[in-house]
This record gives sequence, C-alpha cells and structure tokens, in this order.
Amino acid sequence: MMINVSLQVLKQAAVCDGTVEVMVDLKGQEFPFLVVRQELEPRLPGFVGLVDGIVFVADSTPEQYRLPVIWSQVKWEVVRGRRDIVLTLMEELGRVPAELCKRYTCYRYDYFRALAAFLKAGNPALAEVISAITYLQGLK
Repeated sequence: MMINVSLQVLKQAAVCDGTVEVMVDLKGQEFPFLVVRQELEPRLPGFVGLVDGIVFVADSTPEQYRLPVIWSQVKWEVVRGRRDIVLTLMEELGRVPAELCKRYTCYRYDYFRALAAFLKAGNPALAEVISAITYLQGLK
C-alpha cells in the first residue's frame, strides 16, 4: 500500500516557539505529529524522532517526505525495536510514489550519512544506520 504524499491536512496549529502540530488523515484515522524548528538540532539536517510517544520531524524535511519519514521512524523504533532498518527502508521506499523515489532515496541516503556522523561511537543504533547507508548507496 502506498502512502499518499499529498495528504489531507485536517488541522495545523502553532503550538509554541515555532513548533507546529499537524493533524493529517491517514486511512480514515487522525494522525498527529509535530514539525519543529531545524535550529533545535542544527547538526542533523532533517532530523526525525519519537520521544515519549510524540513523533516529530524537522521543518527542513521536505513536506512531501514527512509522512514516509515518520512512518519509517515509528516502524523501526516501536514495531521493530530498533532492529532491521534495511527491511524498514525497503518497506518505506515501497510506499513512495515512483516519480519521487529516486530523489527520496538520495534524500534518505544523505540523512543517514549525516546521522552516522552525528551518532557517537558505541551508540547501539550506529550499526543499523551504517546498514541503511550501505543499502541506500546500492540504490543510488
């Protein structure tokens, strides 16, 4: 099933200090996420995360990429317990429309390279990130 990248935004409201809460319709369900200022973590362009059940993405992440990026983050962290990132990426890329896939793949490759540089040695996620880079590089 493909994610519709032209989502219907149900609600968008400023929360505080440049943060915007976005509510989208995702297969008949309301799905909230936060768009936060890139300046909160300037070392990691287009960052995405999940903390205490709150999903967020940097405002520098292109709007048409936000939902697939968020879907992947939640799938990898919650469903897969921070394992099997390549499988998660394969599913993620299968949800991106063909006309966006090449640019999207390059975007994700650049993101994971930046993430690898951002993570400290010994971080348990680093091996997964390196696997993602290797996989995406093969697709470029």
